[in-house]
Amino acid sequence: MWILEHLGANDNVIKRTYLRSGVHVIGRKDAAILLTGDKSVSRKHAELTVTAEYDPKKPQQLQPISIKDTKAKFGTCVNNQKLNPDEPRQLAPGDVVRLGQNTGGAVSRLRVCPRPMVICLSNISGAEKVQVQAQMQTFGAHVRSKW
Repeated sequence: MWILEHLGANDNVIKRTYLRSGVHVIGRKDAAILLTGDKSVSRKHAELTVTAEYDPKKPQQLQPISIKDTKAKFGTCVNNQKLNPDEPRQLAPGDVVRLGQNTGGAVSRLRVCPRPMVICLSNISGAEKVQVQAQMQTFGAHVRSKW
């Protein structure tokens, strides 16, 4: 499972967003992940995509995650490297994404972090078990029948 850490001025974590598989729009308005305190962040600044790949035979394998700048006025950087608009870039654990202008004012920075999640379904049976398993796999959780 991937977590997006919203970073403060001293790299302290202000907020965490847990990411499911799918496309997550990041922006100042009309976005799934809102960054309202920075006027240099566009309404729909970037897209973060978590691919719904899960292989129960390889539970240690992370779901691929990528980011794409959506032609935002002030751009998007990953580890201080500016992205080309509309070109997805794979992210790795610990990468820091910066959105908007970096002029000493408000800076919107996000760090991507993998976190293992293990769910045991030993006390659930039937259709409920199938439903829970499907939902948890969208988070990249490792689902087990027994401990």
